[in-house]
Amino acid sequence: MLRFPVDRIIAGQHRGEYTEENTALACPYCNGKKGPNIASVVPGTQGPPVALFNPRTERWADHFAFEGARVVGLTSTGEATASLLAMNAEERLELRSARGYGA
Repeated sequence: MLRFPVDRIIAGQHRGEYTEENTALACPYCNGKKGPNIASVVPGTQGPPVALFNPRTERWADHFAFEGARVVGLTSTGEATASLLAMNAEERLELRSARGYGA
């Protein structure tokens, strides 16, 4: 069974605390890719870094959409987050396809 750890959105090294406002359930794969990052650059650019998606203060649909099984960033935050978290890695696309995303 897949378990979802409680992740600090802003990591401890950036003074993020274990509060309701700063925690969210995280996919273990995404959590491992995110690490302590709070920002990243948009792929194909030289920066500046943009804040990663915050599930406590932002709506998923404002930053992401599905094109088939692929997650597409609609904003710079969405693009940077999707890239850093490797949301479109081959095994993730296969899993989404098998579960009917993009059908």
